[in-house]
Amino acid sequence: MNNDLNTKNFNLFALSEMSVIEVSGDDSASFFQRLLTSDISEVTPNQSQFSALLNPKGRVIANFLLTMRNDRFYIVVDKELVDSLVKRLRLYVLRAKVNINLEPGLGFFGCRQLSEISESELPKSVLETQTIDEFTVVKMPGIEMRFGILTDSSHTEVFDQPSDSEFWQLQEINAGIPWLNQHTSENLIAQAINLDLIGGVSWTKGCYPGQEIVARLHYRGGINRRMVSARSSAESKPVPGTEISCPDLPGNQTGTVVNFVIDADSNQASMLISVPIKFIGQENLLLSDTHPLELQIERLPYSIPELENTKSVGQQAE
Repeated sequence: MNNDLNTKNFNLFALSEMSVIEVSGDDSASFFQRLLTSDISEVTPNQSQFSALLNPKGRVIANFLLTMRNDRFYIVVDKELVDSLVKRLRLYVLRAKVNINLEPGLGFFGCRQLSEISESELPKSVLETQTIDEFTVVKMPGIEMRFGILTDSSHTEVFDQPSDSEFWQLQEINAGIPWLNQHTSENLIAQAINLDLIGGVSWTKGCYPGQEIVARLHYRGGINRRMVSARSSAESKPVPGTEISCPDLPGNQTGTVVNFVIDADSNQASMLISVPIKFIGQENLLLSDTHPLELQIERLPYSIPELENTKSVGQQAE
């Protein structure tokens, strides 16, 4: 394969909601290791990782995909959080040899097929990564075959179809992969968006901001909120951060819409919602305390320990 590879063969489509941050320097790995929720020693040019930056209260400032190529780290994050994340990261640099820059020259693209690439060259397991010429290819989670491509955006031709972005968002929801934005940043703890269940939290590494809160919930119990997948009528179009309440239960606890997309094939709204565990199985859920919202809770492709004994989840998912 040569460097004249025609990007049309990749069938790339733009993920306009994502931005890329480049982190380089001799101390970048140790910098990340003391700052992020995941074990950075596991990130290599052949293995990407989900991770996050927390505030001291254990709430997620931003979650992201962390990948590596040419001895540099790249953070793929929701574009609404990119500027604030860069500012937060720079606050921790101090005297470390670390450079943090928004990388406008690189883009993160979606891809369903890589027809001109030999199957032996492609990453096979989830988040496995291969750099092929100027393309860093990450196999993304989900039932449908799909790849995330980190490459030069200024010389990349994309072939968008109206359904491409919706396809990508739906696959993320079906895979149980959350993406916080400006409406949900610093509102949810790591376990409330299942960050610990998708490999984004290490229980064996050293301390990081917010670690005490997250670890206490993990080791002493007390996790009372988890993220689940849900479907509703297409007429309901909640933006991330929209509250979900349950008037049939005492107290004023609310849930939160994390991500949302209209599934054109089923004409339904698919979403990830972070809710108190006691909400699971309830039928009378309200969106923004205004509109009754009949939610069909569905199982995610990974196990949620706190819900394993919740009979109603299995019943509704069947």
